[in-house]
Amino acid sequence: GDLSPPRGRATARQDSDGDLSPPRDRAAANSPQREEKKVLKMSSGLTAGVMKPDEIRRQTEEAKRRHREQLDSTADELTGKGAETIYRDKSGKKISEELHKKLNDKHRLKKKRRAEKPQELEWGGGMKQKVDAEQEKDELYQLSQQPFEGWTKN
Repeated sequence: GDLSPPRGRATARQDSDGDLSPPRDRAAANSPQREEKKVLKMSSGLTAGVMKPDEIRRQTEEAKRRHREQLDSTADELTGKGAETIYRDKSGKKISEELHKKLNDKHRLKKKRRAEKPQELEWGGGMKQKVDAEQEKDELYQLSQQPFEGWTKN
């Protein structure tokens, strides 16, 4: 005989329609109160999901208006409005505006000099290959200037 364990039979389930899908929660399906769709909001405050273009436009304008109002209501000291510019050198130390301008002028001059003297770049091989080709050309020219020795019969 067969040594495998007995399989579950369709008779184990008392379903009149013989459907093999899991039983449904009848209370939720017949409930008169359907769950209304929740409006999902993003961190920016805009609605997430599929929207019409005019909805998007309206929401972005509203968000911009709220942001502008929030900035206007915040103190100037907190936003940095009208604050004096702090200049720093490469190491991060504070420097005066005059020293900053002087350093920037030096940097601009370096850039300008570099731009005035463009690097000579050529395509089609490296410098060594060009030198070798020039030497070979010179050798061939020298060989061509030597007298031609014809073939003689013994």
